[in-house]
Amino acid sequence: MLICLGDIHFNDSRPWSVKTGYAFINWIKKWDKNNENNHLILLGDLTESAFLSGIVIEMLMQFFSCLRFKTVTIVKGNHDTKLSRSGSYGLTYSFLKNKDFKGFENIKVADTLKVENIEGIDVVMMPHITMDKGKSLHDYEALTDNLYFNKDLLVGHFADTSLQTVPYELIDIDYLKAKHVCLGHVHSSGPHYAGSVVPNSISEVGKRYAVCYTKKGTEVTEHREALPNLLDYYEVKYPEVLPATEAVVPVYTILNCKDEEVARAVYGHDIYIRKCLYDVSIDTESLHSITGSAEKSRNLSVKDMFDNWVKTMSIPDNILTLAKRYI
Repeated sequence: MLICLGDIHFNDSRPWSVKTGYAFINWIKKWDKNNENNHLILLGDLTESAFLSGIVIEMLMQFFSCLRFKTVTIVKGNHDTKLSRSGSYGLTYSFLKNKDFKGFENIKVADTLKVENIEGIDVVMMPHITMDKGKSLHDYEALTDNLYFNKDLLVGHFADTSLQTVPYELIDIDYLKAKHVCLGHVHSSGPHYAGSVVPNSISEVGKRYAVCYTKKGTEVTEHREALPNLLDYYEVKYPEVLPATEAVVPVYTILNCKDEEVARAVYGHDIYIRKCLYDVSIDTESLHSITGSAEKSRNLSVKDMFDNWVKTMSIPDNILTLAKRYI
């Protein structure tokens, strides 16, 4: 079996990031798919930043050390790429390409366009292209070599035209006629996307998946296996009880609360608080006219208020999508 996992984004930039990273490592150690009968493709952005702290390096090494797959292929992502002082580009895991570095011989890096056969499945690998020496992701829209056409699977790290209205640079790969497509870079799961292994922001809530491929005869089949709920975001109105959760790392937005110390006096110091929101100034009369009553308006969440505001505005789809990501 060939398995694709989306962006991981190991980092220590937020209070809950390290615990989330280790929760993912502890899960994959025990995952029944993590064995020498299967192959793994990581779809890029293993790290959040190109410049790594000691603890992120430690997470990365522990992650690599626990992978028991027959082969692991990392498709280069944009967050994995760093620019050296000499002007050349490197990778946060470039040591894997050093033949003298022992212990991770089953892990390979796909940082250039190529085709590989993995367990009979022909895979086109399209890593992220950093703007350098006239090259760009749009080079992928003009391939003429038959080597890249009509393959079983195309994997890569970019946004393709299947997304329609998103604030990304969209790359057209439809002409390559791949039977299956599985991409990183976009964190929400979809027909061409595995989605990130955890939500990287409050706008990315939803199920996460591993995308699995098997080949029988000439037919390649795809199925998705739900990943555990390692990180999730919740809203709670102070001082109501925190909602029940199955997430390993729950993160809360506390509404109707002035600051964290006030919230922690009720909820304790061992929870992760994303933000406290005490007061949002709005045109209450306009809001009441939309919702129908003052009572309904008082019960609106921040998301509800945003959605109601959108109804009164004329906003282009690409701007609206971007606004939803940040709200």
